[in-house]
Amino acid sequence: MSLADTDREQIKTRNRYRRALRATMETICSAETHHIEPNVCEKASIVRQPLSLNEKSDGQPLFFDRYQGRLQDRRTPDSTWSEYNADLENYENVRILYFWIKRYIRDQSPLEPAGSYDVGCHDLYEIGDYFWKVVNASVPMTNPGSGIYPANLRNVPNPNPPLPHVKCLMESDVMGDNRLLRGEIMAIIHVMDARLSAKSLRPHLMAPMLLISTMGPWHFRVLEAYFNGDKLVVRNTPLYDMRQGTEAKAADLCLWWYGKVKGNTQTLLK
Repeated sequence: MSLADTDREQIKTRNRYRRALRATMETICSAETHHIEPNVCEKASIVRQPLSLNEKSDGQPLFFDRYQGRLQDRRTPDSTWSEYNADLENYENVRILYFWIKRYIRDQSPLEPAGSYDVGCHDLYEIGDYFWKVVNASVPMTNPGSGIYPANLRNVPNPNPPLPHVKCLMESDVMGDNRLLRGEIMAIIHVMDARLSAKSLRPHLMAPMLLISTMGPWHFRVLEAYFNGDKLVVRNTPLYDMRQGTEAKAADLCLWWYGKVKGNTQTLLK
């Protein structure tokens, strides 16, 4: 097969996957609920699996690694932890929480080259009956320490072949439980669709995503998602209550945010 034929086949395959992901999103949207019930997940071709951030667990992320270097704490005296306030509206508490997590990650500076670099992500949200928003995104540095940084989710200039992985931080104005959220699935699919449409990523058939998802009352969880050619696989941790043990949980998030990526994304993982 010629290079041109291979290129055409890759485009056809990626477009077929994008159509399947959009069909999943349409099913989720038609449910018209914040929380996605198990029967809707099945109808939407979503497979759920457990995820663990414990270094000794077999259930760690398949496409993302922890940062192995040192972090320098650059927080200032005014970077104090905000307490949960039951008198506030849910969206206010969630916004305070995600702002604090975003700021905490920013203030923990890697002393060795990080595995990813933050990019702008200001137009991925939904308002009205459902409110969710992606507030930060990060893509892999394939040449750490080079000083060449990604531009956005579609075009990533780099001397080495770019990688399709993405990490995101998001908020949802909803009380969390063990069900997936409309905003989580929509954010995942929008990002995957953008990555699978990028010409620079054409050899890749998967665009794995690591998502830090904040929600009410004062909680977050981490999700890893990838499309296996038939179904959207979503692996998630339990909900973490940030009203207890906040510092250790936030510090662990920094290690996953700055870590390198891994896995073969040019073939499907079933």
